Amino acid sequence: MLQDATSYAAMPRTLAMLELVAQGERDIERGRLIPQREVFKALRKRLSPK
Repeated sequence: MLQDATSYAAMPRTLAMLELVAQGERDIERGRLIPQREVFKALRKRLSPK
């Protein structure tokens, strides 16, 4: 299979994104979830000026 240089250069980023998706799916299967409300609450706390 032949690819142009732009497609070839983008391949590592694409593979990294696919691995992140797979990791997220494994977390869901294992019940490792945090409710969105808690995530945003923690982010607001972490990012607020001290």
